[in-house]
Amino acid sequence: MSEPKRHHYVPQFYLRRFSNDDSSICCLNKSRVRTFEHASIKGQCAIPNFHGWHKDIEKALGYLEGRSASIVKKICRESTLDLARADYIQLLLFTALQLGRTKLSADSNDKMTDIFAKLVMEGNPKLAGVNFDNFVVKNTYPVAQPLAVSAETFGILDSLSSCLLVLGGKYEFLTSDNPVLLYNSAKSHVDFTGVIGLDSSGLQVIFPLDSKHALYLYDPSIYRNPTNTNVRKISTLDAIKINLIQYLWSANNVYFKSFELSDQFMTIARSLKPYTGWERVGYNRTQPINTEDDKMSELIHTYRTHVPIELDFSFSRTRKIESGAKRPRWRSGDRDTSQDNESEFRRYELRDDFKRDPRKHLKDAELGRLLRDLQKPYSSKGLR
Repeated sequence: MSEPKRHHYVPQFYLRRFSNDDSSICCLNKSRVRTFEHASIKGQCAIPNFHGWHKDIEKALGYLEGRSASIVKKICRESTLDLARADYIQLLLFTALQLGRTKLSADSNDKMTDIFAKLVMEGNPKLAGVNFDNFVVKNTYPVAQPLAVSAETFGILDSLSSCLLVLGGKYEFLTSDNPVLLYNSAKSHVDFTGVIGLDSSGLQVIFPLDSKHALYLYDPSIYRNPTNTNVRKISTLDAIKINLIQYLWSANNVYFKSFELSDQFMTIARSLKPYTGWERVGYNRTQPINTEDDKMSELIHTYRTHVPIELDFSFSRTRKIESGAKRPRWRSGDRDTSQDNESEFRRYELRDDFKRDPRKHLKDAELGRLLRDLQKPYSSKGLR
């Protein structure tokens, strides 16, 4: 019996955009803190039978990748986002599915499954005395649900404004095994609830398309584009910030085109090592309350946590910054949630043992020193 076919969760055509020879790519492995100049593209970001729940998944993804490859090629060749409407929607679909199809997305889904399965088992008298910490509940095909959700909700990305980020000079964008970045400059300090859901107020999506171009989607009610154009040349400093996020957001490997930049990226790896173990899934639970029909009710809130670094970007000015609330806002975002739902959620209070995510943020003086160190190899002219 033949072994299951290896299924790529980051397309090979995409990785080739960061390659010099179309067959290999420069790789920095996070656990080993080591670079490799010629990692085989065929061997990256692939798992046997990852899409094995349906025989047509690979075929459908292959069709999507074929159409998307030509669109991405055009964007990078012409440094433009002037696309036909159908092509732009195709680009958004590709972005959303890439966000949902990675191993890290599958692992996060497994984590949420484990949380909710054990909550269900918690009230079963037959399981009294069972230590739930001794086992983990997982999905047979953990990427199936996030991939399906991405396919159904990618249109939410169309509510965001878009811009193509273009990087000059010798510096380059990193990419990774989890390449579509979710960020929220306005709420990067929030550590008790989710702020990077696709419909969250203040969401920013950054997707490097090659070493010099990145798609940028942003909430126009929170951020403004200083140039009022859909193409924006950015500084090396802004690209360094994006690469810091990319490194933290990745699972195991980051990839890049020019091996001569490996020392620069190794500095990122060594500096961010204390922050790479952050918990990717947050979990809050409220105090039980009595409902009108005299039953007990409580809320369970799981969410994708924010990268533990606080940054802003010169290419996207914040219109307003919301102060951190002492209470959680039990809603996915301002863009689609009614006031009635917010009033309903106000009845609940968090349990004391679930109030804070204890992760440490990289910010202030330490972050400033790191940014200065990473800029040293570049002249002031190169930072403009």
